[in-house]
Amino acid sequence: MISKEIYFQEITLTEPDGNVIRFNEEDFNFSDMMKSETEPTSDSVKTNEEDEPWEIFIQKFELKRLRLLVSDRAVNLREKHALIVSV
Repeated sequence: MISKEIYFQEITLTEPDGNVIRFNEEDFNFSDMMKSETEPTSDSVKTNEEDEPWEIFIQKFELKRLRLLVSDRAVNLREKHALIVSV
């Protein structure tokens, strides 16, 4: 049996670029990654081990010199709003 767990002592990203877009009050360009899985019902078919998700554990995560573009499309579309954040 293969373990579906990955452990990292440390991960560092240097000079990464990011882009965050808010479409409305609830949705961002990464919202689909944040949705929780639905709880199985009694009628659902049992999943096998291959269907189980992987678990990733990171002890230390560091961002160095991050460039992040944040766009807000939930505001008036005639006005353009953008924020560039550098860390």
